[in-house]
Formats: sequence, structure tokens, C-alpha cells
Amino acid sequence: MKSKLFMLFTAVFYMFSCNSDRVSAPDEDQVTGTYSSSDGSASDTISVPNIPDQPGNPEIYESRFTQLELDKIASLINLIPDIVKTDFEKKYIEWKNTWSRPEIAIHSDSRKYAESDEYENLLKYSQKYRNIILPLVFEKIAHDEFFAVNLLEDLTFPEYKYIYDDIESNLYRNVNVGNPLPSSLSIWIDYSKELLINM
Repeated sequence: MKSKLFMLFTAVFYMFSCNSDRVSAPDEDQVTGTYSSSDGSASDTISVPNIPDQPGNPEIYESRFTQLELDKIASLINLIPDIVKTDFEKKYIEWKNTWSRPEIAIHSDSRKYAESDEYENLLKYSQKYRNIILPLVFEKIAHDEFFAVNLLEDLTFPEYKYIYDDIESNLYRNVNVGNPLPSSLSIWIDYSKELLINM
């Protein structure tokens, strides 16, 4: 949901910025915009790069794990004790079942999906194993389960936040020279790839 909303917003914003002389940015590199959740409720504020006026389609950069990376993830998962995998999956499903709750599903902010007792139970369990658990989180993200990035963030930030920040900065910098906008999930996938290298 979050990724689709971001893609829609960035595409609309790109077309608007290329056809209006009324768009102004707070600084040279980025501009702040707003968008509303699917039910038209309270809007959120996000920052996207200041895209120069130039012809072209608002393409989206979509990162994916390579087969080699997926094979490595599978190999690491095979090393995890069965009881750990079973307990993780049980707690993950319990958390996933909360995503459809009306008081949660109305939000476009992915962090809202991590505000539940079920998520806290999953996080607490995952923190006990952390690096052992990460391949299971990568697997969820590889299957486009966007809200799993909450768990990846909470398990690896602030220690590795600099890696995420570098990836995000480089991707948005490339937009200003004509490269496609990155989807939110793509940034997390590229971050996962970097963590996977040292595992």
C-alpha cells in the first residue's frame, strides 16, 4: 500500500513539477509535498527530490533480488533451527493479521502497522536472534511484503542506518540527472542486499 501510494504521488508530482512555474522548493535538493490516505483522511508529509524541468516519463526504479541473492537467503534460512523458524513464522502471521484492522489499515504511514502488541512480540523475539533472523526478514521483503521493512529497520537501525542513508541519497541524487525515481520498497531491497553481502 505504502509503495503504491508513493509511486502514485511521485508520478503525479513529477508531471506537475514539469508543467508549472509555481512549484518552489525549500532548498536545492528536495521539495516537500503532501498526499492523503486512500479514504481521504489526514494527509502525511514526505520529501522527494527537486526534479529538474525536462521531458520524459516519470519512470519508477524497482529493485529486485537476483537469483544468486535469493539462493544465498535460502541457504542462510536452512541454517536456522526449525524451532526458531516456526516460532518466527507464527509470530509474524499473528502480526500480519493485524494489518487489516480498520484502525490500522486506514493509515498510509507504514510505521503505524508496527504499533501493536503482536508486532512488539515479534520484535522482541527477533531481537533475541537478530542476525540469524534477518534472512527470514529478507525473504518477506523479497515477496513484496512492504510492512516487513518495519522489522528490518528496528533490527538494524541505528547501527546500519548510515548504509540506508547512503543508498537513499545516491538514488535520489541520480534522479536529478535523469534516472527513474526509486520506489520505497526498492530502497529497502537495496539496503537488504548490502547487509546480505556480509552474511
